[in-house]
Amino acid sequence: MPLSISDCDLTDGPIIAAIHTSTVTPFMKYQFGSASTDAIRDNFRWQYTAVLTQIQQKGSEHVYLKVVDQNPDDGSGTGTMIAWADWELPEDDSAPSSSGGLRGQPPYGYNYRFCGLACDAVEAMRTKVLQGKKCYVLNQLVTLPEHQRRGAGSMLLTWPFERADKEGMVCYLDTEEDGKVIALYEKHGYVKVAECKVPLWVCGLEGVYTHVAMVREPKALAEN
Repeated sequence: MPLSISDCDLTDGPIIAAIHTSTVTPFMKYQFGSASTDAIRDNFRWQYTAVLTQIQQKGSEHVYLKVVDQNPDDGSGTGTMIAWADWELPEDDSAPSSSGGLRGQPPYGYNYRFCGLACDAVEAMRTKVLQGKKCYVLNQLVTLPEHQRRGAGSMLLTWPFERADKEGMVCYLDTEEDGKVIALYEKHGYVKVAECKVPLWVCGLEGVYTHVAMVREPKALAEN
């Protein structure tokens, strides 16, 4: 079944939210605490619809992409979104402010303490790794579980590679240490360069959460 990649549109917010909550990662469990899946999905639905609206109306350095299965088994003939990603383009001094801050009201049970610590740690790690360099940043990539290993993730992951290579810029992402997608990232040239840890007992939980930073160097530089 052919897959196609394109920009998301205003109607895709609810579908993106459904895909995002199709797999609950450890980070999401810590982040949303006792919140129900429906409440989490509602929060994402508001957030992504607001972001897509802002992108269309004001522009943004964020690019929301989707992969669509053009021949779904349901016979609809319209195609079904099976994966999506949020890429952040290199900053332009003249570009409008980021759309990434639109979060809405977190659902009941949201772990503010964990999110505050995790966001601060990840931001500090990102700043240390990038050192102010312009780059392409992958903020999010999610594929429906039943459509994994079909190439959708690779399509979204490699979307800016040719452009980044021509511009001599790195591609950056950060993710959970035990995330299953790390193998996919490594397959496409990403290398782990740093990590940060969040003590979960400070947040009323147990153990330590680890987040890793990965970088893909532009080919022109990597081959020298």
